[in-house]
Amino acid sequence: MVATAASAIHIFTGNNIAPRGDLASRSLCVRLDIDRPDPENRTFKHPDPIGWTDGHRAELLQAFYTILLGNPMLKKPHDEPCKTRFKMWWRVVGSAIEHAAKLNEQAIDFGKLFLDSEEDEEESSSLAEALKAMSQEWLGTFKASDVADLINVNQTNRQSSILRSFLFGDQPAAFNASARGIGKRLKLYIDNPVTFGKDIMTLKAQNKDNSMVFWVQCTPA
Repeated sequence: MVATAASAIHIFTGNNIAPRGDLASRSLCVRLDIDRPDPENRTFKHPDPIGWTDGHRAELLQAFYTILLGNPMLKKPHDEPCKTRFKMWWRVVGSAIEHAAKLNEQAIDFGKLFLDSEEDEEESSSLAEALKAMSQEWLGTFKASDVADLINVNQTNRQSSILRSFLFGDQPAAFNASARGIGKRLKLYIDNPVTFGKDIMTLKAQNKDNSMVFWVQCTPA
């Protein structure tokens, strides 16, 4: 067990791993592509990366500070709008790297990279598809009992299949969803905006006549 500051940067490495949930929009993914089954035996330019880094520490720091000092954001007001969820990091580091990449005719956009991680995340993609299905099935408000009727009675309906899979996973055909169970699951996604195509979709809800009603709010991205 390791205890560290909440502001520390976490790095995970593995085979085909990816962040999910709230971590998706807080993570940058780097994919290492290899063309051989024994990548550990390929020829390395620096076989001892830690030793090489230690031996070239001065040159590396000079290069890093050159990039940071060339940052155009240093000349902007302190209240200048910043991209990404990590505003201060982007102002000091992210924008400097983007600027250096642009000078070398390369395109790096950390705002897009964070969004791409979120859009590729399976849970967010499933929620977006489910919200789209709800908006197609009900133009106005609906209740958990309406979703239960759709899932249990009209199982051949496309929207029914999408919602059944999203809310309950791979349940057998004889499974009957309850309105109470559906209501509890839907509440988990209230006010959680996700992107679907060119739209931002959000599940909304309010208590009306002692009964929870839902609707899908759709706005242009």
